[in-house]
Amino acid sequence: MTTVPKHRRVSLVVAVLLLGLLALLAGGRQYWVTWALETGLRRAGAEEIGFNVTQVSPGRIEIADLHFRVRALSVSIRRVTSVRDHWWTPSLGVVRVEEFQAPLTIDDSDTNPWAWATYRNGGSGSLPVKLPVEQIFLDGQVLVQAAALKDQAVSVKVEISRLEGDRWSGMVRADGAGLVLRATGELDPAAQALIFELGESAVDLAVWQGFVQRLVLFPGGALELAGKITADA
Repeated sequence: MTTVPKHRRVSLVVAVLLLGLLALLAGGRQYWVTWALETGLRRAGAEEIGFNVTQVSPGRIEIADLHFRVRALSVSIRRVTSVRDHWWTPSLGVVRVEEFQAPLTIDDSDTNPWAWATYRNGGSGSLPVKLPVEQIFLDGQVLVQAAALKDQAVSVKVEISRLEGDRWSGMVRADGAGLVLRATGELDPAAQALIFELGESAVDLAVWQGFVQRLVLFPGGALELAGKITADA
């Protein structure tokens, strides 16, 4: 029978304990990420929440296949990542939202999803500008919807960056059938000021006439629209 020296047994026990502690810490980080995301979404009125936490480290968090519903608004996101240069700072650093998909119903033909739980009882809510992030990148698709009209898919890219203090700058690009939109802007919450500039943009009225007539009532009823509205800064 082989006898293991006492000091080696102690070393083996210490090694096992350290491995167990590391595993516990890794599992603990994943637990807190799961708890924080679910809590934040539920406080915003979300239901039917599902996602997979695929990576958690001091410098990087990755979440896959995120989906949730806020009243009639269903959102799906293939991947969300948070990368921090300095893990000890209270910030999510650079956040990327990839391949999101969400409907946008313009005529209230569904239950209004924009009256989130946070804004109930007459409160108008406020823009959550004090986000613990430095930059946000969103890339995905919005499905513009209205009753009895075919959905129009619009690809959307958004970039938001923190400036000095609580000011933010942003850029929006949207592309769809008969639609091109380019815009930049800057938000200063302290001064309650929003400045935006519309870049090269165009709307083909023949393609979007059904949606336009849901938003604008023309005298004499529905009209046949044609032509293109363009803008260039």
